[in-house]
Amino acid sequence: MPIIRHAQLHHIILLLTCGILTLGELVLSGSCLGRELNATPYRPTLSNPAQLSVPGYVEMEMGWQSLKEKATDDYRHTVPYLFKLAFSDYIGLLIGGDTLIVNDFDQGSTLAGFGDLTPLLKFNIPLPHVSTSALGLEMGAKLPTAPRTIGSKHTDFLVTGIYSVGVGSLGFDINLGYTRLGGASGGEGKNQLFWALSTAYGLTTRWSVSGELAGTTRHGIKPFTQFLGSTSYFFTPRIVGDTGMAFGLNGASQEWTIFAGMTVLLGKVWEKN
Repeated sequence: MPIIRHAQLHHIILLLTCGILTLGELVLSGSCLGRELNATPYRPTLSNPAQLSVPGYVEMEMGWQSLKEKATDDYRHTVPYLFKLAFSDYIGLLIGGDTLIVNDFDQGSTLAGFGDLTPLLKFNIPLPHVSTSALGLEMGAKLPTAPRTIGSKHTDFLVTGIYSVGVGSLGFDINLGYTRLGGASGGEGKNQLFWALSTAYGLTTRWSVSGELAGTTRHGIKPFTQFLGSTSYFFTPRIVGDTGMAFGLNGASQEWTIFAGMTVLLGKVWEKN
């Protein structure tokens, strides 16, 4: 079975180790007095909650995932990241991408490089008289910053609507998204729809589990559908780890994906008024 080559594995381990050490240093140096603040994990599901991170603080997500294609023995290994900065309780900025992408093909060849960059504006709209639910809106673009052999080579514009609700220890997130692709092969449409339904359950004050059904559809392309299951652990209120697996549910989806990562609430940029 193809695996990550030693040199590539060393690069991934180095990136993750340096990132974890840096994050730990920033958290310790930027820890606040008084009220304890909490991280707001978006990973590892494809869907996001409507909630923004703590206003005035930088929050970072990072991780690793490995994907096995269903029709071939091709593998794809990535080191994703996401920076979050909320300007208020109602608007924030997300900047995400992949620090490293490694495509291992069954013929023995490999392509590696950094990924495309996706900046998004995010809006949180609390619903009146329902304190446990909110609407969200994300809009932005995926920029072709990756090498041509790795990325899409085009700018894609996207918008996603979100509905989040909490019922006791259960939380639900519904995402509906639209992407206008900058390029497509002959016979394929440029309009792509995305949907996701996720639920999370708090087992204890530290442990939680989540499940998600998600998929995409586009003219000329077979629909993609997957199921994801994961568990998360709060090491501290500001540091959350996660791990899990996803499985493709149709022929156009991957065979499986395994992943692990963390969300860290970093230092303060400004004090919320």
